[in-house]
Amino acid sequence: RIDLAEFEDGHVAEYSANIISESVYNQVDDNGFDEVLFKEVVGHRKNVNALTENVDNLAEPPVVRTTKGWDICIEWRDGSTSW
Repeated sequence: RIDLAEFEDGHVAEYSANIISESVYNQVDDNGFDEVLFKEVVGHRKNVNALTENVDNLAEPPVVRTTKGWDICIEWRDGSTSW
């Protein structure tokens, strides 16, 4: 699975879920403590690209679970937020 990451300067890059997971895992020290880069997820929204589940039409294959079309709003440690 590939996700898009948008940076503060507007640069957008593609990262695989494994790379993102590895990056988060690498933030844990040898004692199991983590350095939190963000405080919490404070919001979410979907756009026109979000897939919806179609339960009425059983002839179509089931919808694959994905985050495509969904955005999350993060509150960073400094109190700022970004989508």
